[in-house]
Amino acid sequence: MHLHEGKRRTREHVLADIGVNYVEGVFLRAGCSVQRIESDYGLDLLVTTYDARGYVEPGWLPVQVKATSRGMRSGKNHLGLSVDARDLHFWLRQLYPVVLILYDGKADAAYWLDVHAYFSQETHTIRSCHTVRIPFRNRLNRGSVRKLRERKAQVVATSEG
Repeated sequence: MHLHEGKRRTREHVLADIGVNYVEGVFLRAGCSVQRIESDYGLDLLVTTYDARGYVEPGWLPVQVKATSRGMRSGKNHLGLSVDARDLHFWLRQLYPVVLILYDGKADAAYWLDVHAYFSQETHTIRSCHTVRIPFRNRLNRGSVRKLRERKAQVVATSEG
């Protein structure tokens, strides 16, 4: 057996890990805790949020991270990302808002989309491979984590009331 006949770690594998690590760092610096989901069936992370005094808040933010190294301008104000319809249907059945994050390895930046909010505003049919538009203004940072935390709190309040 030749030494190079085993499994090979590709650039795509490395980039995917870097993307998840980047996203974890943003949430951790915003005061959240993050759990990786080892068996990836459409979600990579579960994020737990805390109130101003450090007490855990109900619910979590399910997160899916996609990564690219090609630079991603697909429109004047947005990024286009092709997503499998099976993933979209799975995400839309979740109770809490699923956050789709696109990590750009070339720019070392990430952009987010609240999948539930996006599809509540859109009026199109989900195709087998659907392109979602992620606004450039949705750069992942502490401010966006605060918005996502507030969105989750709204869902929790609605489900309790």
